[in-house]
Amino acid sequence: MARSVQAERWADELVTLSDSPPENATAEQVAVVKLQADTRKWIIGKRLPKKYGDAPVTSVNVSQTNNAWVLTVERQRALQETWRKLKELEG
Repeated sequence: MARSVQAERWADELVTLSDSPPENATAEQVAVVKLQADTRKWIIGKRLPKKYGDAPVTSVNVSQTNNAWVLTVERQRALQETWRKLKELEG
């Protein structure tokens, strides 16, 4: 219970951090505020994952197999001849 209360308080602090950047802030000061915000977001997401956690990622893998045969002209003629002979035997 205490952890969830603390996480909610940190969520409120995130708004304050992002809405009130230091006046005439240097790049270093901005980086510090960003790190503070990112750290709080990470911890809040771990403590209250249903409310503040990352959305689940759904991925779909699709593969297509090409089952085409490549026949040489000679092999194609041999198969056609075999097919013709089978047709003759059938009647």
